[in-house]
Amino acid sequence: MDIQRIQAGLRRLALLAPMLSPILFSAVHAQAVTDASFVEQVLGLPSSTAAGTLNNTLCSGNAVTGIVCSSATATATGVSASVNGTTAANSVVSGPGMTANAGLTYYFEVLGPSSIQVPLLVSGSVSATTSAGTGFASQASAAMGIGGGPSIVACSSSGSLLNSCGSTPASASLNLASFSETANSIVQVGLTAVGVTSGGPPAGMASFSAFADPTISIDPTFLAGHPGYSVVFSAGISPTPEPSSVALMIVGLGAIGLCARRRTR
Repeated sequence: MDIQRIQAGLRRLALLAPMLSPILFSAVHAQAVTDASFVEQVLGLPSSTAAGTLNNTLCSGNAVTGIVCSSATATATGVSASVNGTTAANSVVSGPGMTANAGLTYYFEVLGPSSIQVPLLVSGSVSATTSAGTGFASQASAAMGIGGGPSIVACSSSGSLLNSCGSTPASASLNLASFSETANSIVQVGLTAVGVTSGGPPAGMASFSAFADPTISIDPTFLAGHPGYSVVFSAGISPTPEPSSVALMIVGLGAIGLCARRRTR
């Protein structure tokens, strides 16, 4: 009797195996994804390697000669990296400029029953803005790179640093850009944002800001024909589109397919 029960249980397990294998596979391999690393640096403070925000303000001068103040904020948390800062002088004195840097490195793995090439979609943007008055200078840059997939860079400069970015645009974006990675292998994503100001005299100011932020997902068309694949990110990282965005993406792809079928008739 016990043998019959065991045999019946094995038969039921065999029927469930195709459904359970992706779940068990994910549970085993999710641990392989490396933790994310963060860095925030602002002039005058020790670097931070924890997710969050670092900010500082430095001033020089006095009420008689005038005051120059520089401040900056660097943030690396969640799925983005950003910096912003200013230098301002109210007279003819010169003073400290400001630098800030934020970086985020995280990892993801496409989990699935076979180590095949899986098409992915990435959307995101990098941007940099600067301004600088006479005698001041500022520069900012942001970059985003995804494994062997797409990478984009933005750069902006003002004042005496004007044109130092060359032909690099002040903003760049990806809108459902397609690339592929091998399932069950680790992929690295890197984000950076950097800014610098300097200046004074005369009275005036300079500022910078930079930002990088992507979203990554499996192409829903691929998933429709290949169930059992999913993406696992570093702990605390979830750069995936909102459910409403995914729904719109699927509707849009369906509309494209419908138009294509009509044209072939």
